Amino acid sequence: MRTTPSPKPHAFPKAARRPNRVKFVLTARDLAVLEALGKYRYLRTGQISRLIFPENNTVQSARRRLKYLYHSGYIGRIQPMLAEPINSSELAYFLEAKGRELLDDDQLPQFSLKNHVKPAFLRHALEVSEFRLNLELALKAIPEIEMHRCVMDFELKSHTEQAVGRRKHRLFDEVHDPIGKRKITVHPDLLVVLRSVGKKQFQRLFFVEIDRGTEGLRVIADKLTGYHLYKRESIFKKFGEFQDFRVLFQTTSIKRATNIQKLASDFSDVLDVWVTEDQATSDRTVLLGSIWRTPQEGELSAILKGQLARSSLTARFSYRMGDRCGATCLSKLTAKQSGHSLMRQRE
Repeated sequence: MRTTPSPKPHAFPKAARRPNRVKFVLTARDLAVLEALGKYRYLRTGQISRLIFPENNTVQSARRRLKYLYHSGYIGRIQPMLAEPINSSELAYFLEAKGRELLDDDQLPQFSLKNHVKPAFLRHALEVSEFRLNLELALKAIPEIEMHRCVMDFELKSHTEQAVGRRKHRLFDEVHDPIGKRKITVHPDLLVVLRSVGKKQFQRLFFVEIDRGTEGLRVIADKLTGYHLYKRESIFKKFGEFQDFRVLFQTTSIKRATNIQKLASDFSDVLDVWVTEDQATSDRTVLLGSIWRTPQEGELSAILKGQLARSSLTARFSYRMGDRCGATCLSKLTAKQSGHSLMRQRE
C-alpha cells in the first residue's frame, strides 16, 4: 500500500505565513537583519548573508533566520523576476511594520511602506543595495576611512506635507536649464560621504548613479547637464562644507561605459565623472580596484590611491558580528524580549 510521507516537524510553507508554527528566540543577529533592512529597504538572501553572516560559506544560516523572521511577521519577502541566471532564485526581503515597531529606532530612514512593487523597480533597488553593500564591506578593511553619511534614493524628507510624488524624496532636486528653458531633475540613486577617522584631511562627497542600460544616452546627457547646473548653483553644499563632488556611474557593459564616458568628457572641465561596469564592481574593487574610467586621465583608476590603498590591500574583509552589533543590539534585544513569550530554539 502506497502511503504519503508525513511532513517534517519544522517544515514551513513557501508562500503563506504560519505564525503559530514559529517558535524561536530573537537573537542579536536577528535584530541586525532587521536593522539592515531598515537601512537598505530591500536585500536578497545572499546579500544578507554577506552582511550579517560573513563567517559562513553558505547561505543556510541566513535562510533559516529569515524564514523564522518572515513567518513571525517581522519581515516580508518577494520573489524577484531577475533576468540574470545568477542568484535569480533568491528571495528579496523588506522590513514589515512589526519589524520597524520592534526596532523602535527614530534614526532609521523613512520610506513608503508600499511593498507591491514592479519587477524593474525591485531589480534597480537591489542593485543600489548591492553597491552600498560593497562599499560597507570594503570599508571594513580600511579603518582609516568611514562612511560618514549614506542616503538612498527612496528615503523621504522629514516634512512632506507640501510635496507630492518624487518631490517627497530627500535626494530629489530640480534645476533650471537656461539654454533649453526647462527643468531638469537631479535625483541620484545614492549619496555617500567618505571621511578620514579622527582627522579632517579627507572628506569627499559622491553621488552614485546605477545605470541599467534601459535609458537612452539622451537621458544620460540630461543627467550630466543637471549635475553641472546643480554644481554651478552650489545646491550640493546643503549636504555639508564641500567644494566639489564626484559622480560615479555604474553601468551594464564596457560599450555602455565607453559611451557614458564620451558624454562625460564634454563636461570634464566642470564635472568629475567616473564610470565602471557592474561586473567589475565588488567589495574588493569598488574603492581599491583600478576599475573606474576617468575623462581626465584616460585610463582606469581607483577611488583610493597611494599609501592608504596599499596598506588597506593587506587588511581582511571579514569581521565579527560583535563588532557590528555590540552592546546596542544586545541591549535592544534584552529590552524587547522581556515583552515576548517566544519559546527557545537553538539557532
